[in-house]
Amino acid sequence: AAVVKAMQQCDKHELRGRVMRVTSVSKSEKLQFELPAEIEADIKALIQEAYEGKNLSCIKDAWQKRHPGQKLDTAKWGFKNFSSAMKTIGGVCLETHLEKTLTNLAFFEGSPAHVAFLETRRRKEQEKEEAKRKAAEAEPAAEGEGTATECPAAKAPRLDPGPSPSPAAAEAKPTADPAAAAAPPSSADACARNGSDGSAAAAVVPKVSEGKPEEVVAPADAAAVPS
Repeated sequence: AAVVKAMQQCDKHELRGRVMRVTSVSKSEKLQFELPAEIEADIKALIQEAYEGKNLSCIKDAWQKRHPGQKLDTAKWGFKNFSSAMKTIGGVCLETHLEKTLTNLAFFEGSPAHVAFLETRRRKEQEKEEAKRKAAEAEPAAEGEGTATECPAAKAPRLDPGPSPSPAAAEAKPTADPAAAAAPPSSADACARNGSDGSAAAAVVPKVSEGKPEEVVAPADAAAVPS
């Protein structure tokens, strides 16, 4: 009896800005925090008046405007945030915004506004599913068209370089005679290079200098010496 009396005296007692809860629960039960009855009644009146389907922050701001100097801090009664407190109000349910996934809207459960919201959400979900289905059907067709129109570029034929010469064949290849390359061209070769008609051929006149004959090449316009 003394324990029950102590719980009744301490339960919902405010201490240092927080309302304490002292009660008995079994292992399978969980203590449920709750708002004061007068605050629940005020919130329900606001929702019924003009805030059904509105953001929770709008309801909280409206309550604080009607209670100047007071702050609706639901942590005082053990709640983590205002939405957690709203979920404990009987007859009120929260729905996620159709586009803003982090925004909760307050409805009276089963009200015309709530039914209309659920119908709108169901229709939007069907439209999304239909769009996904059409996109999945269009992907194979697009892949088939790309395969039919795109052809790989033709590769140039590869030329056979042929067998590489052996080291012995490379060594056996004749090379130019250094002595022959260094020797001056003969008069016959000069005539052959200048032309067969003799018009551009230069006459070769032997010249004796210091006992050694030298070949002197006359100018190109000089007359050819008959042989």
